[in-house]
Amino acid sequence: MIFRKFCIFFCLSVFVSAIPFVDLHTVDGPSTISPNVSDTSQPSINPDWVSNTLSNAAALFVPNFSENPGWLGVYFGLKTIGIPVFVTTSQTVAVQYPVVFLYNGINDTITNAVATSLSSYVTVSKGTLIALSQVPSSLLSIFGLSASNVSAATDSSRFWFGPKQSTHFAVSGFNFSDFDDTHFSIHDANFGISFRSVGYTISALNPVTVLANYYKSVSNVPTLDTSSLAATAYNNKGGLAIAIGIDYGTYYLNSIDQNHYYSTNYIGKYYPGSDILLRIFKNVYKNAPILKGNYVTLHTVPFGRDLSMITTWDIDTHISYPHATAIANAAINQGAKGSIMVFTKYVKDVYENGFIFYAAPYVTQFAGFGVDSKGLPLIDIGSHSTSHSPNARQFSIKSTSNSLKFERGENASTNSYYPKIFPCPNPVPAGVTCINPIQTLTNTVGSYYTTGGDTYGEVRISQFVIDSLMNGYGRRVQSYRPGHLALASDLSQVLHANGIFVTSTSTANNQLTHFPHRFTHNLQPFAPTDVFDFPIQFTDENGNMSSAYFPGSSLQQQDVIARKMSSNGGQYTLLIHPSGLMLDKIAFQNALHKLVAPYAYFANLTGIGEFWRGRDAANVSYTFTSTSAKVTVSTTRPVDGLTLRIPKKWKLLTSTGSNGFTSCQMDSSDGLESQVVLRIGIAGDYPISFSLSGVISNACPSYVASAPAKCQGYEIIIEDFEEIWYQTSNQNLLDLPIASSVNFLDFGYTGDGRLKIVPSADLNNYWLTTLSKFCTDVRDYTHISFDVIAPVNSSFYVQLTARDDDCVTDLGQNYSYSRLVTDFVTFDGTNQTVYVPISGFSGLKANKIHSLMLTTFQPSNTQFLVDNVKIVKRCTLCSGTPIEGFLDLDRFIKGRNSFNLTTTVDNSTQYLYEQPGVASFTPASSSSFFETGLPASNILSQYSNIGFSIYGNTGATVIVSLISSSGVVVSSKTTTISGNITIPVSSTATRLRLSDFSTSNSKTAYRLSCLSLFGGPSPVTINSGPGPIVLRELSSCSGAPGTVLIDFCSPTTRIITDNWGDDGSMNQYVLTSNRQAMLNPSSTSYWYYVFNTAGCFQPNLGSLSFSLTAPAGASFKISFRTGCNGSTPVIIQINSSSYVTFDGSTKIVTIPFSSVPGLDVVNLISVAFQGFTVTGQFYYLNYLTLI
Repeated sequence: MIFRKFCIFFCLSVFVSAIPFVDLHTVDGPSTISPNVSDTSQPSINPDWVSNTLSNAAALFVPNFSENPGWLGVYFGLKTIGIPVFVTTSQTVAVQYPVVFLYNGINDTITNAVATSLSSYVTVSKGTLIALSQVPSSLLSIFGLSASNVSAATDSSRFWFGPKQSTHFAVSGFNFSDFDDTHFSIHDANFGISFRSVGYTISALNPVTVLANYYKSVSNVPTLDTSSLAATAYNNKGGLAIAIGIDYGTYYLNSIDQNHYYSTNYIGKYYPGSDILLRIFKNVYKNAPILKGNYVTLHTVPFGRDLSMITTWDIDTHISYPHATAIANAAINQGAKGSIMVFTKYVKDVYENGFIFYAAPYVTQFAGFGVDSKGLPLIDIGSHSTSHSPNARQFSIKSTSNSLKFERGENASTNSYYPKIFPCPNPVPAGVTCINPIQTLTNTVGSYYTTGGDTYGEVRISQFVIDSLMNGYGRRVQSYRPGHLALASDLSQVLHANGIFVTSTSTANNQLTHFPHRFTHNLQPFAPTDVFDFPIQFTDENGNMSSAYFPGSSLQQQDVIARKMSSNGGQYTLLIHPSGLMLDKIAFQNALHKLVAPYAYFANLTGIGEFWRGRDAANVSYTFTSTSAKVTVSTTRPVDGLTLRIPKKWKLLTSTGSNGFTSCQMDSSDGLESQVVLRIGIAGDYPISFSLSGVISNACPSYVASAPAKCQGYEIIIEDFEEIWYQTSNQNLLDLPIASSVNFLDFGYTGDGRLKIVPSADLNNYWLTTLSKFCTDVRDYTHISFDVIAPVNSSFYVQLTARDDDCVTDLGQNYSYSRLVTDFVTFDGTNQTVYVPISGFSGLKANKIHSLMLTTFQPSNTQFLVDNVKIVKRCTLCSGTPIEGFLDLDRFIKGRNSFNLTTTVDNSTQYLYEQPGVASFTPASSSSFFETGLPASNILSQYSNIGFSIYGNTGATVIVSLISSSGVVVSSKTTTISGNITIPVSSTATRLRLSDFSTSNSKTAYRLSCLSLFGGPSPVTINSGPGPIVLRELSSCSGAPGTVLIDFCSPTTRIITDNWGDDGSMNQYVLTSNRQAMLNPSSTSYWYYVFNTAGCFQPNLGSLSFSLTAPAGASFKISFRTGCNGSTPVIIQINSSSYVTFDGSTKIVTIPFSSVPGLDVVNLISVAFQGFTVTGQFYYLNYLTLI
C-alpha cells in the first residue's frame, strides 16, 4: 500500500508520479499573515445586534443586558427551535407582540413602569408572558404566585415535568412514560453543586397549573421537592403567564462550554436535556391567545424531514485512509452523505509517524467521490486537527502577528508550527500538564504532554495542508473536529477567523441537546460567532458495532433513539473511526442508514452547516385575518430546503417567485401540522400567500433518500502483510485475529511484505483471517481478492466460514464453503491477482460469515506467496484483457496500469479514482489528455481491438490515438462519446491517448472504465486477473552473489515495492518471465533503489555490483544520494563508462565505494541510474548486490 511505501529516491526533492497531485515536501506556507483574533473576554453584546421587529414574532425582553448576558443563550435557543424572535430592551416595544420572554436573571426587582406595562400586557391585551428564572415581586400576582425563592447552590438535582401536567398544551408531545423525555439534570458534577434555580409558591387564591417540580438529592437518593415548584402556568383574564425557574440562557451556554457537566450520560443515549425547555417554549408560542391558532415556525430539518443524519469518519491513523474510501463509498451506495475528518499528522512523535506526507495522494483522491444533483460534494473533507493532542483544551491561542508555517522538516524553524507529543514523565515537572486521553484526567499513568501546540496552529495549519491538496479540485476545508474532542475555549473565534463555520466538537449527551448550537467567543455568554456545532450522538468507541438487531443491541438502541429524536426534528451525528473492524462498521452504518432513511435527511457537515447558517439568517414575519395569511421570509443568505411549520388550515396560494424561489406544501409526518418547503437560491425578501380555507394538496416531491442510479463500488483491505506490529500481534488490518496451522515446512513474512507458505505433505493446512468480531453479511460484496505467486500445477482452496444465528458459535465444516482457487486462475509462477466471486460459494450462509481461510495448499515443499487480501464490491465487470481496469487505488495513484506501464495525464486535468473500476477525468482545455502504456508488440499483435467505456457530456467528441515509441501517431479516430469505443490494434503502438475533448472545462467530467484488449487468444474476465509478460529467452538465471539488495531471479521480487522503481517515464517497464527488469528509458528517465526506507544505510561491504544487459555503446550516470541524520542532502554522480563498456551482452559491473569521489558511505540513502545515452532500446537488469 503506497501510503506506507513512500519515501523513495527523489522524495528528497519531488515525489514523482505520472498522476498530478501535490507533493507536500514542496509545499511552503501559508504565505499570508494569519487573521488576528484574541482570547480576551468580550463585553456583553448589545441586543440591538438582533433588534429586527417582526410581525407576530416573540419578543425577548432584556431590561438590563449588561448584567444578564445569558440572554444570548435564550436567543440562540429560540432561533434553534424555530420561533420567530427579536430582542429588545424596551418593554414598550415588547408588549406589542403576542409572546414576551422576560429575561431578568436572578433579580427580584424591575421598575414600576415595566411592572405596570407587563401586567397590563397579560390581563388586558391577553398577551403571553414567560419569565425565565426569578419572577420579580411586583409581578408575582400576575403569575398567580405568592413567592419566588432562589435555591441554595446544592439544593436541586433535577428538573421534572410530571404526568399530572400531561394535558396542558405547554407539554404537548412529551412522552411521560419516558424518564429522559421529562427530566433533565441541573447538578454540575464538575463542581459538585447544582445550577442556581428558583422555586415558586402558588397563591392559594389562584388556579395555577403546576408544570414542573424539582428533585433534591437526599442521602444520594433523588427525592421529590415538595417545598416549591419549578414551573407554573396561569391563565390570567385571557392572558397567559408562565414561570420557568431555570435561567435557560445561562444553563444553555454552560452546558456547551465543557467547564460544566450537568449530564448523567456521555454518549449514545436519548437525553434531550435543555431541548425540553425549548419544546415547551415552542408549544406556548403556538398556543398564544393573541395568535388565535395561527403561527409560523421554522422546522429544524431541511425539506420537512424529521431527522438530520450526519455520518462522519475520523482519520486518526495511517491505515484509516484506504478504509475511509471504502466506508464513504458504502454510504454513497445507500444515498447517504458524510464527512471525512483528516488528521494532518506531520510531526513524528510518540503518538504517530508523520503520515500525512505519504497519505497526501489519498487525500487528493477524496475529491473523486462525486457530487449531488445540486453539484455539492457527497463526501466533504474536514480537518481533524494538526496534532490530535489530548492537551489541546489547555493550548493557548498564540499571538498571530506573524505568519505560521507548515513545518516539513524534523526541526522547528522560525514561525513554524511544530506540536510534538511526549509521554508524561514521573515526577511531572512544574508547569507541565499531563492528560490521559482516555480518562481525560490530569497527571495520571498513560498521560501525555505537548510542546509547541496552540489553538491557532491546530486549525490554520491543518486547514492549509488539506487545502493545498484539494484546491485543484475546487474543495476547501469548511468543517473541523478537534482531536480527542478536546474543545479549547478559544477555538470558536479561531475557526471563525479562518472561515470555518461548522464543527463537531463534543457529544450530544454531554451538551444536553439533540440540536445543533451556535458557539460564542471564548464559549462565554458575551459575544457570538458564526460557528455552528453538531454534537455527536453515537460513536464506534461506545458501542459494539454489531449490525445484529435484537433487544438491547447497539443497533436496536440507536434505532429507537433516532426515532425519538425525529419526533422533535433532532440531528443525529454518527462518528466512525475507519481503522479496525471495517466489515462490522460498514454493516452497522449500512443498517442504521437503512433504518432512518424513510424519515431522515442525509447530510455532511459542510452541507448541514450551510443550511443552518442560512436558516439562522432567515427572519419570518407574518400577518393573518380570518380568511387569509401572508408570510414574508427575509434572508441574507441562500438556504435550500427551509421549511415553515404552519397550522393545517393554511393553504399555500403562491408557489414560485423571483430569483428561482420555489415553494410547495405537504403535511408533517405526524399529520398534526402542515409545512411549506422553500428553495431560496438568492438572498432577499420572499412574500408567500395563504388561504385559511380549502383543500390542501400534498404537492411536494418525495425527499426520501435513494441509492444512486449507478452502483458505487468499494474494497476493504483485510491484510497486506506490511506491518510488523500486526504480524507480531497476530492481527490483520481489521484488528482481528489471524491464525495458521503448525504443519507448514516454512511459514512467515517476506521482507517485501508477503505471506510465505511452504506446505508439508500433510494437506490439513491453513491460514485463517477473521473478518468480523461477531459475524457479517457479505451479500453486498462481489469478490474475495488477493495477489498470489504460485508455481505451475499448484493449488489451494478459498473457504468462508459461517456462525450460528446469534453470531457466537462457529458452525463447523457443515457451514464452511470452499472453492478451488484454480477455478479462477492458472498459476504460472508470476504475480497474479485472483478474484473469487462470492456468488460462486454454493449454499453460502452469506449473512453470518465470520472468517476467511486459505487451505489445503499443495503440492508439498512448494512456495506460495500471498498478498493484498481484500473483500471487494465491484460494480464494473470488464471483459477482455485489461490494460487499465482502474481496479487498484495504489496503482492508480502511482500511475501504473494493469501491465504496470505508465498512465499519464496533463497537469491541468482533474483525474480521480471515483470507485474501483471507474476513473473520473475532467479535461481543463482542448489540449488536455489521458495516456497509458500498451504492452509489447509480441503481446499486442495477438489482439485485434482496444476498447473502453467512457461516459460524460452527451454529444461531445474525443480523438483516440495510438502512438509509437518515437511519438508518431500510428492511427487515430474522432468519435462521439457514447459509451463503448473501440480502435483497431497496431503492433507498433506503445501508448494510447485520449485528447481534444470537444467539451472541456473544469466542470465537465468524464467517467472512464474497462480499457482492455479484445479479440485475442483466451480472453480473460475480471475473475481471472491479467498476467501480462514480455518474453525474452536466456540460457540461465543464476543467483546473485554477495549480499543481495534485489534479485530479479528470485520469485519473491515484486513489480511494485517500497524501495525500487522508476520515475514513471519509462516507455516500458515490466518484469519479464525469466525474472529480469526490462527498462526502455527516455533521455530523462531514471531507475532507483533505496538502500533503507527507514533511514540511513551503512554498508558493511566495499562495493556495489549489478548485472545488466545494455545496448552496444550505451552509457548512463550512476547517482548516489547521501544525507540523512540531519546532514545536508548531496547527490554524487559518476559515469558507467568509467567501469564498463556495454556491447549488447550481459555485463557484471562492480563499483568500489572508495572510487566514488566524496561519497559519504555512512549516510548513504539511495542509488539511481539516469541520463541514458541510448534510448528507445531495452536494458535488462538482473540483480543489485553488495560485495
